[in-house]
Amino acid sequence: MFCFRCGTNRLQAFLFLNMTIPLILGLLIYLTAGSQTYISSFASKIGIAVKSIDYPGMIRAHGCDLLWGYSLSSGLQLFIKNGYGLPDLLKVITVASLVALAMESIQVFSFVSGTFDVKDIIVEFCAICAAALVTKIYTGRHQNEKRCTE
Repeated sequence: MFCFRCGTNRLQAFLFLNMTIPLILGLLIYLTAGSQTYISSFASKIGIAVKSIDYPGMIRAHGCDLLWGYSLSSGLQLFIKNGYGLPDLLKVITVASLVALAMESIQVFSFVSGTFDVKDIIVEFCAICAAALVTKIYTGRHQNEKRCTE
């Protein structure tokens, strides 16, 4: 049974929200940024018309990378069973950083659209580390709570 008072289930819900909310926000930025992306092209093909928003340059250039790096790290943490200690978080940081590096690096090739940018890698790495830090703080504050009894 799912119980929000239980530390483990609460942490899983916390990580799930930390994974999905940034994905949704990143999707909304891509849809409303006004540039031609795969996501905006798909939305227009299925008849979804979204008003364009003029975002500040930093959000337009790196906002989605920041959100998706955070989401990637939180999502990887969901798959670790009872492993929210520092060694496990370092594994998550390493794996997420390698995935982010690979995803940015494939943009060098012509078959994948996008612009390779070292700043994107740095932004994603910072977001990955931030997600691990947030999880460490969250688990530290809630490690002494009593577990639910059924």
